[in-house]
Amino acid sequence: MKTLKVVSAAAVVASMIGFCQVAEGRAYEPKAPADAVAAACYRRSTAPAVNPLEDAFKKAFAGAMAKDNNAAQFDKFVKDAGLEGKSLEWAVGTVGGANLVELMKKDKVPEVSIALRIDHDAAKLAAAIKASADADESIADTEVAGLKAWKIVSPKLAEDGVTPVFTSLDGQLVLVATEQKALARLVKLYRDGEGASAAFASLASGSGEVVRLFVPKFGKLVADIAKGNGSDLSELDQMIPDGKRLVSNLGDFDLAFLAAGSAASVKASVIASTADDAETIRTLVKTSLMPLKASLKEEQDEDSKLALEVLNGVKVGGEGKTAVVTVPVPAKFIKMMADAAVESAK
Repeated sequence: MKTLKVVSAAAVVASMIGFCQVAEGRAYEPKAPADAVAAACYRRSTAPAVNPLEDAFKKAFAGAMAKDNNAAQFDKFVKDAGLEGKSLEWAVGTVGGANLVELMKKDKVPEVSIALRIDHDAAKLAAAIKASADADESIADTEVAGLKAWKIVSPKLAEDGVTPVFTSLDGQLVLVATEQKALARLVKLYRDGEGASAAFASLASGSGEVVRLFVPKFGKLVADIAKGNGSDLSELDQMIPDGKRLVSNLGDFDLAFLAAGSAASVKASVIASTADDAETIRTLVKTSLMPLKASLKEEQDEDSKLALEVLNGVKVGGEGKTAVVTVPVPAKFIKMMADAAVESAK
């Protein structure tokens, strides 16, 4: 398990350091497999609005590494893997099409795939991962979809039926999956352009996205999770007119944190089953904001004033079957989150 922790830490911290040196050749863009239950995407940003969060991350990460006495080990891995001075341009993690609810009930790991856009030397990276393995772990050479690949054999992960496997495309993409068939699909997705989710591409949250969460067939996922917990969503009818039908029929959901210059915002969009349902969602959002604003106007503390500033800037829109809500994220709020992150890491 130490291997995965070290590699994961290296990938995360790489996203916050240096400037991405884009290799010559094919330009890769984030994609999601067509059978993905959910996809999370990160894009590196140089927008000033993100700076406080980056600084907070670096401080919190440094503190955590020092606390666990892992700093030297981590630095050695980054150096041995040839990742010094490299940074993550983007990353996409997806949960596959297996029965997610059943797997959650059994405490099993679902099919997960990860694509990391970072310049690298595949041989150095594999060697560094091998060197960081625990005594009971092994890194074995294999082949996936015609590419040389490496699988991490861990007794602990094997208990959940997981044998992580990774490979490299053009020294630009590191592709990782919880099993070989998932990695093969990921290779075909980026190398051959096969099996991409059209909705993930067409529902782009807009320029400047830093973090994005995409959930196709959102209503079905909510209904499945509720069913797994013994509910059929009927309770929603008591809160929202025809709420069970409205929610269970929702389509693709897209949520993103956007940053451009010193401005930042959160944008959410969802596709309803009909244009009337989309208008109902817009109306529900607008009406729910009214009492919140009214109550905050009565408060004099700084947190309440900041919350009111945010709510006053909320925009509700969208056309046809799409409902869109955009929430501004003031610099003061970003700083508050950054300070809280640093404090919690102490």
